[in-house]
Amino acid sequence: MVKCVQSQPLKTIADPACGTGGFFLAAYDYMVANNQLNKEQNQFLKLETFLGNEIVAGTRRLALVNLFLYNIGDIGWRVLGRLWRR
Repeated sequence: MVKCVQSQPLKTIADPACGTGGFFLAAYDYMVANNQLNKEQNQFLKLETFLGNEIVAGTRRLALVNLFLYNIGDIGWRVLGRLWRR
């Protein structure tokens, strides 16, 4: 799917049912591997590219952890700790 979409820097990717975030991670890997990203593009990729939703709380938590492990977004350890306790 990621190869078909061919995501480009400075463009957003939306997934209204993102599950554990696997598509986001694959798109991130594709963009890093297929583009020479400058500082602005790298910042946009990490903080503004991905927009998603997941209504199942446990699955949403896994998506946040996956994105955190890839250093995508602005999620810290304290936020993850609060989410996991819910």
